Amino acid sequence: MTHEASHTIASADTEGSATADLLGTAAWAALIASLLGAVPGALRASSAGASLPLAWLALVGGSALLLLPFCIALRIQLGRGAAGRRQLMVLVATFGLSAPVLGILLKLLKTGTHHRPLGAATFAGMALIAVAGVLAVVGRLGTFAAQDTTAGKRAGLALKLAAGVGVLGLVYAALPLLGAAKGSLLAGLLLIGASGALCWLGQPKVSGTLARAGVAVCLLLSVLSGVLLRSSALLETLQKQAPVSLGAGWLWG
Repeated sequence: MTHEASHTIASADTEGSATADLLGTAAWAALIASLLGAVPGALRASSAGASLPLAWLALVGGSALLLLPFCIALRIQLGRGAAGRRQLMVLVATFGLSAPVLGILLKLLKTGTHHRPLGAATFAGMALIAVAGVLAVVGRLGTFAAQDTTAGKRAGLALKLAAGVGVLGLVYAALPLLGAAKGSLLAGLLLIGASGALCWLGQPKVSGTLARAGVAVCLLLSVLSGVLLRSSALLETLQKQAPVSLGAGWLWG
């Protein structure tokens, strides 16, 4: 075997190992978030007459299957280093800063426009302008933050502050859901928040067999969830009591 061939094989093995570790980290992040996020829904389902352990397992599997692609995509983006993190902060800041404005605009159009198609078209146009405008400003900030200068460091700090305010903006925009859907909103925030935080921090750090085990456990729990949700009574209860935590379990409906 030539030196070039040996080098190619070694590079392929290293790349394959890195991919497996990335998938494992994403799978464990999805699992941990699902284990936590399924608890409130399982408790509500239990109070409605369902079995607590079965409801919890069904919700864990459904949530994990839904969170796995999200965690994989997030880990890939974060794996691009500082540039990937800046791009994520730009997106969070853009949508977070736009959300409250769009919420107020939607309320104004609802009360001031009686022609629904016209109101919808107006909202779509103004929403596009608002998001594009915020993206232009925040994107420019992200470009400056990439520079290794004093101004770049200041821009980086401003971008982090904008992303933080953006998170608050998303929460503010979701406040109207704190009515009948209070439990669903909290479940969604817990699932996305926990899995996103774990991926951002690169936790848990796993490799080799443990990484592959994470993917296997995630898929096995998803299959188990599908088996449990063949019970129409359990499925209907979870659809009412834990619609967000049910995740991919809606496919069985």
